Amino acid sequence: PIFIAGYTVLSLYLAHGDYSGQQWLRGEWWYNTALVFFIGMLIARFESSIIPAVKKLYPVYLIGAIVLFAGLFIASLYTLKKYSYWNENPAINFFGFADKWLCLSVQLPSVILFVFVVFLIAMKIQCNGVILRFLGTISLEIYLIHNLFLSGFRAPIYLYIQNNILYIALTVVCSIIAAVLLHYVDSAIIKLLTKKKTVSNEKI
Repeated sequence: PIFIAGYTVLSLYLAHGDYSGQQWLRGEWWYNTALVFFIGMLIARFESSIIPAVKKLYPVYLIGAIVLFAGLFIASLYTLKKYSYWNENPAINFFGFADKWLCLSVQLPSVILFVFVVFLIAMKIQCNGVILRFLGTISLEIYLIHNLFLSGFRAPIYLYIQNNILYIALTVVCSIIAAVLLHYVDSAIIKLLTKKKTVSNEKI
């Protein structure tokens, strides 16, 4: 949470830039869903307790989440239209960064509730298959790496692909390949760290 908070503040105050150079972390799309990743980690960590509790009152959770999401989604659209993440230039609007925080404060709970609604609906849908199981093993890596290709294949200073079908196909294929490679790397690192921790505990 501390890292995500720091990351959000840094990205928010870096503003959008002028698109003449490196745009890393510049833009609300870099941070307005970052907290959802941490929430997902918490749900995975306490899944054995959360799932049974949700199942007991499933209709209440589902209806409540849909109603709250609908309200917050409408509120977020209104807020983004009225205030905007782009009111960040003190020369134009002294309170621009306050506008960005206001937009985030409405959009973030809307995003969280949207994911929660999808999570609830997915509880009633069973998907299986070799491809889905394979993608499930690298889902974290795909999440972490895909934006490089989303941005890179539409960046004038790198490689701009105009054909939408080709753009989508290359983004998907390259994201999966890169995710597989990243999965091998992080698995090796985790295995190494876990092995060291086990050895240290045995010595103690």
